[in-house]
Amino acid sequence: MIHCDGLLLCKFKSDNIDRNLAVWNPFLSLVKWIELSISYTGHWDIYGFGYDNLSRENYKILRFCNKLGHEEAEIYEFKTKLWRSVDYSCAYSWYAWYDEAVSMDGNMYWFVKRDIDNSQNENFILCFDFSREIFKETCCLPFINRDDVWLLPRLSGFRGDRLSKLSKDKYGNIQVWITNKVTDEVVSWSKYFNVTLQYPSRLSREYINNMTFFIHKTNRIMLWRKEEDVKNKDIYVNVYEICEGVVEKLVETGRHRRGDKGCITKIGYVFVPSLVPVPE
Repeated sequence: MIHCDGLLLCKFKSDNIDRNLAVWNPFLSLVKWIELSISYTGHWDIYGFGYDNLSRENYKILRFCNKLGHEEAEIYEFKTKLWRSVDYSCAYSWYAWYDEAVSMDGNMYWFVKRDIDNSQNENFILCFDFSREIFKETCCLPFINRDDVWLLPRLSGFRGDRLSKLSKDKYGNIQVWITNKVTDEVVSWSKYFNVTLQYPSRLSREYINNMTFFIHKTNRIMLWRKEEDVKNKDIYVNVYEICEGVVEKLVETGRHRRGDKGCITKIGYVFVPSLVPVPE
């Protein structure tokens, strides 16, 4: 899912190839199914959702794939109901984490990495500008160590024109970083605050990569994450309310056994109810 203006672009895992891409407004209970591109590749496709800033009602969907032999990018424009190709020449050398993406102010942002050589990775934020229909690099992420590359950062928006990043090191410390305005000529990161979570006594290990967060107020974040008790194999889904680096509230929202078919999904999404209609 990708959230934009109270609309969710949803990609479904389904054997029905005609019904696995949709735009949904949960608040209005409205859904529009999108006819897939004839170049659809399935698992390898990564999507973006945004709009042209010159015409706020002109929503667009980006589909791209940089798997060797399938390098391509396309735009679906709701006004024409057609897919068309866009330039992708600058985007062959990196890999985007599809579940680490943010739609903000009409544009898409991904956490991306590429190999410089056998001993180094370069991590940065990639943007797709829906107004100009181009890919561009927004800023680097110099504070991710190669040894900790599995501790992937979580991305979110901040104040509608900045990005925020939550990361966790191998010692259990959480850091929250924010950028200046993404429209500035030079975009850089600054540390917002640190926090060390006080986990419930039942937990002897926690899942690292299953986190979703947003900055609720200037000095407060809400963190949703899955945590595991390695002794009894129970998985706990907890919400933390963190203020100025201190955990003020912890609520357990779900529990299941590892491997349960009905288990809670590992990825959560922040949604803001909206009266924005689903594009026709």
